[in-house]
Amino acid sequence: MKDALLDNTEVPILAMWKDESLTIPNKAARRLFHPTADLNNVKDGYDLVSKWHVWDETFTMRLDPSEYPISVLISMYE
Repeated sequence: MKDALLDNTEVPILAMWKDESLTIPNKAARRLFHPTADLNNVKDGYDLVSKWHVWDETFTMRLDPSEYPISVLISMYE
């Protein structure tokens, strides 16, 4: 049921346990990955988000995965 609800929104959603052991991207979030990204052999949440290419607000600098908003949020609760 939750997958059906999450996958029927156009807003990318990425849910992650605070220990990064489980990460659940919805359909819109999965579309943000490069088509050749190997999502089948993901070790943990950090490994998954590192497959994204995230840029700063000016789109001039690519962020390090540790700077992604979800990574910053998770680190606040460690």
